[in-house]
Amino acid sequence: MKILYFYLELGLIIQFSRIQKAMSELNPYTRAIGTVLEKLNRSFGEAAQDGALVQFLSNMVQGRMLDHLVHRISLYYQIDDSQFEKELTMILVEVFSDELFSQFRRKVEEKPIIVFHIAQRIHDTEKNEEFSEEHSEKRSNRLYLTILRQYLQYHHIDEVIETLNSNLQIQQLIYLALIKKYLLWRLALPIQNPQ
Repeated sequence: MKILYFYLELGLIIQFSRIQKAMSELNPYTRAIGTVLEKLNRSFGEAAQDGALVQFLSNMVQGRMLDHLVHRISLYYQIDDSQFEKELTMILVEVFSDELFSQFRRKVEEKPIIVFHIAQRIHDTEKNEEFSEEHSEKRSNRLYLTILRQYLQYHHIDEVIETLNSNLQIQQLIYLALIKKYLLWRLALPIQNPQ
């Protein structure tokens, strides 16, 4: 792990166009949530009786929450690699399926209307483009913390962070992605400064 910290201390600044671009566009999960909410011609209470709709919206909300975590990790380590994001997503599904996501599913089974309120909150927050990217990122972070605490009564955020920091698969994936990034940067260096 010392190499990982040393690498981060190097402060290599590379433009991460896909990450930056992703922040300025509405997330595909959020778009799908918006489509469902816009086409909903009944109250949330009535819609909550439709099991297939509740299941679809639950999947979209879980996907968006997972996507948010992947985005945060990628942004933190400045890793712009779609393969890394796919692999990280698969690991996070495994890591959180028994605790975080099973708790989400239990809450939705107990009170299906909750998924509509969460979906509405995600859509309304992320659709609002009046704010700067930095402000938008902070709002998004607060949004998901609020969802975990308020709607899911999940107050163990420290445990989520600890899980992310201590999971060997995640750490190995980050480490390999950073090595790949560093090697690509080193290979590009002579082209930028041919001396």
